[in-house]
Amino acid sequence: MSAGRAGTVHGGDRLPWVKLNETDNFAPLTSLNWQVHVYGEATNDLQKLCSDRVLPLHVFAWRDDTARAGLNRNAAYLLRPDGYIAIVEPQSQARPIADYLDTRHIVSRAAPAAAA
Repeated sequence: MSAGRAGTVHGGDRLPWVKLNETDNFAPLTSLNWQVHVYGEATNDLQKLCSDRVLPLHVFAWRDDTARAGLNRNAAYLLRPDGYIAIVEPQSQARPIADYLDTRHIVSRAAPAAAA
């Protein structure tokens, strides 16, 4: 159920904790929703995918602490609601993440309900 690798972090791993300026990268996990984290810059395609799917995208500034935690610059990490990594996309490409979600019929809880 987990896939991908970037640096020392693999799909299936718990997201490594990183201290940020005023908070940490675990703060968004309180939503208990599928979400994407990028440490550095997110590609336009990834931003569009997250917007279209109402999938929260959290882009954090790249810092030395993120490298020490084993995270890769600009890689995309699709996180399950329990804070474990579903898939790591080293190049921040949207297609592998979309395929992962579609194959498993995963829809963000933040997404609006379909009209009846």
